[in-house]
Amino acid sequence: MARGQKRSWGGGGGRGGGRGGNEWKQDKDKRPKAQQEYLGRNDMSNAAFEEYYLAQDIVPDGEWGAFLAALKRPLPVTFRINGSGRFADHLRDRLQTDFFAQFGDGQLKVDGEPVTPPLSLPWYPNGYAWQLEFSRNQLRKLPLLERIHKFVVAANDAGSISRQEAVSMVPPLFLDVQPHHKVLDMCAAPGSKTFQLLESLHAGSRPGQTPPGLVMANDADFMRCNLLTHQTKRVCSPCLLVVNHDASRLPASLLPPPLPGGGRAPRVEVRFDRILADVPCSGDGTMRKSPDIWRRWNLSGGNSLHPIQLRIAMHGAKMLEVGGRMVYSTCTFNPVEDEAVVAELLVRCKGAMELVDVSDCLPALRRMPGKHAWKVKDRYRFYDTWDEAKDICYKLEQSMFATPEKAALPLERCMRFLPHHGDTGGFFVAVLRKVGELPPEAGGPKPAAAAAAANGADVEAADDAAEEAGDAAAALAAALAAGAEDGDGGDADVKPDGEGEAAAAETAAAPEPEAAAPEVTPLEAARSAAEAALASAEAAVAAYEAGDQDAASRAAAHADACARRAATAAAPKRQQREPRQQQQQQGGRKGGKGADAAGGADAGEDEGDDDAPGTTGQLVNVSWVRGGGGRGRPTGGKFAYLDPVAPLEDEETLSTLFEYYGMPADFPLRRWVGTRCAGVGGGAGGLWAAGPRRPRRFGM
Repeated sequence: MARGQKRSWGGGGGRGGGRGGNEWKQDKDKRPKAQQEYLGRNDMSNAAFEEYYLAQDIVPDGEWGAFLAALKRPLPVTFRINGSGRFADHLRDRLQTDFFAQFGDGQLKVDGEPVTPPLSLPWYPNGYAWQLEFSRNQLRKLPLLERIHKFVVAANDAGSISRQEAVSMVPPLFLDVQPHHKVLDMCAAPGSKTFQLLESLHAGSRPGQTPPGLVMANDADFMRCNLLTHQTKRVCSPCLLVVNHDASRLPASLLPPPLPGGGRAPRVEVRFDRILADVPCSGDGTMRKSPDIWRRWNLSGGNSLHPIQLRIAMHGAKMLEVGGRMVYSTCTFNPVEDEAVVAELLVRCKGAMELVDVSDCLPALRRMPGKHAWKVKDRYRFYDTWDEAKDICYKLEQSMFATPEKAALPLERCMRFLPHHGDTGGFFVAVLRKVGELPPEAGGPKPAAAAAAANGADVEAADDAAEEAGDAAAALAAALAAGAEDGDGGDADVKPDGEGEAAAAETAAAPEPEAAAPEVTPLEAARSAAEAALASAEAAVAAYEAGDQDAASRAAAHADACARRAATAAAPKRQQREPRQQQQQQGGRKGGKGADAAGGADAGEDEGDDDAPGTTGQLVNVSWVRGGGGRGRPTGGKFAYLDPVAPLEDEETLSTLFEYYGMPADFPLRRWVGTRCAGVGGGAGGLWAAGPRRPRRFGM
C-alpha cells in the first residue's frame, strides 16, 4: 500500500474510492432499528413477554389490556421535595400558588390537546411528591409549562427537589428509618433512595444538629459510585459513608485495635438496624422509560439473576440486627426474581426472618398481594415443580420453584405495583423483620465461633476451623461413598491413624511377626484415614470450644490431610497411556535432551507410577497439595507438570521464621504460608502466602 493511502474495510481502493465506502455504508445501514429511529408505539410488543406474564397471572382478570396500554405510554415526570420542616412546606406552597394554581379547572389546551394539570401523589407524606405529564409539544408552546420546567431543573440542581420515579420512592418509606438507626443501602446507585434515607435520618433534627445514626451506601460498580456520590452530596450530610464492594460479600466483622496489654480483642460484628436490598434485576418494570426493553426482553435475564439476588438477600439478613427491618425490592414483575427469592430466604432462615404486614401503611397506594404459586420457564417450556424439571431443564435452580412449604408462608404480604393502577412503573417490595439469629447453615453464628468469642479468642480463626472441619467431613463422606462403590467394606477392626506418640512407640516396641502381615488393601487404608479425619475434626471443634487456638488449628489441618488421603486411597486407579510424542515432550521439560535419550527405554516401567517423587500419589501429611500430578490423577490437569505447592507445617521451620522476622506469637503465619519445592517433603523453593484461592509469593 502506498504512503498516505487509506485502508478500507471493503477491500477496495483508497480514500473515497472502490468498494470500501459502499460496503461501510452498507454495514452502517445494518445497525439495529432501535438505533436508527425512535421506537414507535406499534413496535412495542414482545410475544415471549406476553406469553410469560399471562402464564404467571400477575394481572387481575380483565385488566391485561390496560396493563399493556400503560406499559406503552411514556412515563410521567415525578419529583419530590427534599428535606422536611418549614423550608419544604414553603417550597410546596410556592409551587401550588405560583405555578399549579394557574391551571384552573383543567380547561387549558395546546393545539386542541388538553393539558393535564400537575398531580400531587396522594400516598406520599405531606404532599411533597408531584407528577407532571406534559408532552414535548406542549412544553415548547406554552410559556407556563416552560417556566415550570426551568424551575424544576434549577431546584433539582440546587438540591431542593429530586426527580425520581414514583414507585422508586416507596421502599424507603416502608423502612421507617429513625435518627438513631444504622442504615445500609446494599445496591445504592444512582442514589435517589439513599437521599431519601438520609432525609429520614435527619428528620426532626434541629439546625446544626447531627443525628447519632448513619447511612452506609454501597455499590459494586465504582463508576456508579461516582454517580452515587454526586447525587447524595446535595444533602450535605456528615452521616453518609459510600463504599464500593460486592453486596453479597460485604465485610460482616471488624478487627478492633490491640488491647493495652498487647492482647488481641475479638472481632466486632457489623450489624445494621435497617437494610435496603434494592437488588439488580431484569428491569421489565421500567419499560415506560426504557422502551428498548421491549426488543431485548427474554427469560435468561431473570433466571440468571435469581442466584445473585438470593445471595444478596441472605447476606443482608445476616448483617441485620435482631429486631431490625429489611426491605427487598426489584423493578420487575417476574415472580422468579420476587416471591421466589423471598420464599427461599424465609425457608433457609428457619423462622429467624418474617414478613411484615404493612397493609395499613400508605393506604392510598394501590398494590397487589404477593403470589403463593408461580411457574418457572427455561428456553423450552414451563415447569410447575423442581421434580418435573430437574432432569431436563436448562439452567434452572431448585430455589426458583414454589413448594408446599413456601406456599404456606404469608407471601400475600409482599407487594407488587402495576403501571396501570397508579400511572407508574412496575415494582415489587417485601418488608422483612429479623426475630432471631440465623441458623449456622444460613450464615448465622457458628457454635465454635460463639464459644471462641466468649473466651476472647479470634472469631475469624474459629470460622476457619469450622469450615475446615466441615470440608473434612465432606471429604470423609466422599471417601466412604467411593469405598462402598469399590467393594465390600468389611467389619475389620481397623485402628484409627493419628492416636499420638504413645501408639507410635507401642508399635515400634512390638516384636516383629514371624510371618509377613497381609497387604493392606486400598479400601482398608481409606477407611483408616477417614476414621482418623473424623476424629481429628471432632478434636478441632472441641479445642476451639475450649479456646485452644493452636491445638485446634493443628487438629483441623490434620483432619483435612487425613480426609484427602482417604479420598485418594479410595479412588480407583486409572492408568492413562499417553502418545509417545507427548511422553517425549514431558521428558524434555523434566530433564532435557538427556532425559529423552535415557528415559526412552524405561518409559514402559515408569508409566502409571503414582508414588514417584513430586506426584500427588505420594501421600504426605499436609492440608493440601497443588501440582505434581498427572492426567487421571486427583490433582491433574493444567498443574500436572508444575512443582508441587504445599503448606509449610513443619514446626521447627516455622519457629525459625518467627524468630528471624520477629513476628509476635499470635501472628497467623501457620494458616497462610506454604512452600514450593521439587519434592513435597522438603527442599528450598521459597515461601508462599497461601490465600483461600491461589498461592501468592511471600518471601525468600
